[in-house]
Amino acid sequence: MATILVVDDQPTNREMLSTLLGYRGHHVLEAADGAEALLISRSRRPDLVISDILMPTMDGLEFVRRLRADPDLYRTPVIFCTATFLHREAEALAEAAGAARLFYKPIDPEKVLAAVDALLQIPEIAAPPSLVEGSVDDHIRLLTDRLVDTVEEARALSDRLDALFELTIDLGSQRNRPILIRRLCGAARAMFAARIAVAGVRDEPAGPWEFASDGPVETAPAHASCLERLFGDIAKSGVPHRVAADADCVAAPAAMRELTGSTTNALLAVPISSPNSVYGWLCLIGKIGLPEFTEEDERLAGHIAAIAGRIYDSTALYDRLLDSENRFRSVVEAVPTALLVVNYQGVIEMVNVQAERVFGYSREELLGRRVETLLPKTYRGHHAALVSEYFSDRRARPMGADRDLFALRNGGEEFPVEVGLSPIDTEHGTMVLAAVIDITQRKEAERGLIDAHRRSEDALAALSESEARLRRAQRIGHMGSIFRNFVTDESGWSDETYRIFGVSPEHFVPTTENFLDQVHPDDRALVRSIRDQIRLNDTPAAYEYRILRPDGSVRHVYRENEVIRDAAGNPVLMSEIIQDVTEAREAQNRERELQQQFAQAQKMEAIGGLTGGMAHDFNNLLGVVIGNLDLLRDRCRDDGETDELAREALDAALRGADLTRRLLAFARRQPLQPVLVDPNDLVSGIVALLRRVIGEDIEIGLDLAADTGRIVVDPAQLEAAVTNLATNARDAMPEGGHLTIVTGNRRLDDDYAALHADLMPGDYAMIEVSDTGTGMPEAVMSRIFEPFYTTKEQGKGTGLGLSMVYGFIKQSGGHINVYSEPGIGTTFRLYLPRDLPHAAAGSAAGAAMAEAGTPLGQGEAVLVVEDNAHLRRVVMRQVRELGYRAFEAENAAAALDLLARERIDLLFSDVVLPGELNGIGLARLARSLLPGLRTVLTSGFPGKPEIDFGGRLLPKPYRKADLAQALCAALAEPSVP
Repeated sequence: MATILVVDDQPTNREMLSTLLGYRGHHVLEAADGAEALLISRSRRPDLVISDILMPTMDGLEFVRRLRADPDLYRTPVIFCTATFLHREAEALAEAAGAARLFYKPIDPEKVLAAVDALLQIPEIAAPPSLVEGSVDDHIRLLTDRLVDTVEEARALSDRLDALFELTIDLGSQRNRPILIRRLCGAARAMFAARIAVAGVRDEPAGPWEFASDGPVETAPAHASCLERLFGDIAKSGVPHRVAADADCVAAPAAMRELTGSTTNALLAVPISSPNSVYGWLCLIGKIGLPEFTEEDERLAGHIAAIAGRIYDSTALYDRLLDSENRFRSVVEAVPTALLVVNYQGVIEMVNVQAERVFGYSREELLGRRVETLLPKTYRGHHAALVSEYFSDRRARPMGADRDLFALRNGGEEFPVEVGLSPIDTEHGTMVLAAVIDITQRKEAERGLIDAHRRSEDALAALSESEARLRRAQRIGHMGSIFRNFVTDESGWSDETYRIFGVSPEHFVPTTENFLDQVHPDDRALVRSIRDQIRLNDTPAAYEYRILRPDGSVRHVYRENEVIRDAAGNPVLMSEIIQDVTEAREAQNRERELQQQFAQAQKMEAIGGLTGGMAHDFNNLLGVVIGNLDLLRDRCRDDGETDELAREALDAALRGADLTRRLLAFARRQPLQPVLVDPNDLVSGIVALLRRVIGEDIEIGLDLAADTGRIVVDPAQLEAAVTNLATNARDAMPEGGHLTIVTGNRRLDDDYAALHADLMPGDYAMIEVSDTGTGMPEAVMSRIFEPFYTTKEQGKGTGLGLSMVYGFIKQSGGHINVYSEPGIGTTFRLYLPRDLPHAAAGSAAGAAMAEAGTPLGQGEAVLVVEDNAHLRRVVMRQVRELGYRAFEAENAAAALDLLARERIDLLFSDVVLPGELNGIGLARLARSLLPGLRTVLTSGFPGKPEIDFGGRLLPKPYRKADLAQALCAALAEPSVP
């Protein structure tokens, strides 16, 4: 949140605001007066200031005035809180001081908080989480109750403060010091119910006293010595005094008795002072109705006297300034040259009588006018560039030494002039004193010596130069400028250049070394090389580099150079423009990042779509290629050249699979703590948890292989992965169903690995999670591992679950596979490497043994039903080579037609078939028509289809040997009539 400075001389007020703002999460700083607040503001740079107006040492108005004068703090918003002024006058003073808001004490906490939020431009925030609901409001009410306790006392002071405000307004309008002191006495006596009010002032510490009084006492010469003794004693002590009626007085008793007729009067004496000096003392003698003056009386009297001292001080300063201004005005008016004082915005702020005569305007018409209006229109366009050039090298010099200058009189008459410029530094910035001399007569004489041809050439040259300067002025608008003298190594920077570099002219000297210290270390070589090019008569093009500001921030700047050379071609002067392009570069970087993010999103979308399209077709296509190559190598074992060609083709197919593996890979880097884990123990251990997670309407079945190998994996992450899959299965079965978890060993060979990116062939332990839920269409299944992709209702899923499972399995060196059919269910298979150090050594021998033990058929008739023509041809070829008679059909209808015409021993069909009848339905119908028919189905869905159709299931993908085993086992089963 923001840093807020609270300024008030009352600790209770500061405590209330600090507590209130602290509950909002703001960091609160405190100051007891304006002087302390100014020091804190310069060191801590608060985002907002809440200040009282009347305070000792330095009041709120003076504090805000100095705040506004500070170039680093003048933008700080200020809220005034006061109970000491009338509303109308307080609002006027707040507006004049530039305060953003004004509140009257006692303040309304909610209004103050709303004003703070509005000024800081922050949204309304809730109470901090650590607070009980409503506790902030209760605390605010407690603070309000505390304020209520002081309301009565505030009301009692209201009349006195109103009078104080009216007195301040009255005194502030006074320029006559004797009248000022008399009114001070009258107001003080009335405000504090004093019997006598006497004020004594003197211009010098040892000078004579001037007295004024109100009450039953005279300041006539008869009492002059008495007053001098009284005020001499008080001034000698040098501190305010508050003495009860029956106490010893600091003043001489005789002086008291002579003035009042009694020595038993209460006394209150406070200094009439300003921050610069003590002018005198205000004495209140005798408290009507009370034996002594109160502390509050002393505090308020001190305020009144301090205000009077400031006004007394300002009147003296005003008199001196007025006298100085009159003398200056007399000198200026006596000068025979037209003088104009112009500010940095080009507005005329002062003229003399000669300027009125030269330009033909009255003083009132000239003041506030832009100086460009005194120039012919043809010169106004490049005047801004001349002003910028002058302010970059502020010094007394003639203007236009290399060109003719013209001015414009009231009425439109142009006349030639000579102009001398001198900078004047003021508290409002640098101004320029322009001395203008009408040289009409001289120019008329010169004009007679120039022929018409030269005048036309000069006009064309002037026009060309004017256009060039106009283009340059347009190009360097709102940019900084630098002027450099190569001979003296002097540089002049514009105010904008100082701002770009984050330094001030008062604390930074723009030498070459100081400039290079501001350049980013990585870019200093570039800047030095540019300077070397300039010295070698090679003016560089525009370039960019980085600078380091004193506050540590890095800015990008754009720079152009214009070099002026001497007759020998050596660089003499260089004029440069510099522009802060940090925001533009950051915007470009943000745009580039957004483009990259958009491109990444498009790439992920393309990968997701590609994965969906490849999930079914690519496996079949690659299976056709690799299957045919296997068949070809079986046939050509004795033909070395053909076998070599087949092997090279198979290697190329595997390289294509490797490219696909790179395309589909995801990078995951989550920290893991792998240990040796038994998958069966892990699954058994989380069943009880899963029953609680998925509910009683879903039946959990376990099929754990006894010889499942151990794996090295993070058990917590694996449990989370299985639980996540079970939770998704529960969501897919809103009306209940079956959840099956299967474990076992699987060898993923080279052919299978070629179809899956980042998968190494070898022995794996498999954990399979299957459900009988709604299943997924291909479009959904192709994107399920994308981060943030979800098909659940809003608020019921983050889309991160499956992507986290995917990343964990990949990072653990494993593989994940999903198969789903709408209306049937979904199966996830998690493959994790088994802990088999010597598995690779025996893999080749095992494969050779499998090939040697492949069972062959005895001419039985096998009907192959597959809608993919390429895969169907491969299977037909494999079936024939295994010793069977092969028949083929592309759908269920064609298969039933063949079954009716041919004697078929075994039906081998894909589960997913086009048309109304799928593979399961075909198997059921065929067995009902031909009870002795054996059936084998192939599918990526692993359930137990033999329960549904009475046959066997061969999971995809499969090798030729797997097909041979499945056909042989099915034919070996006894016929079921």
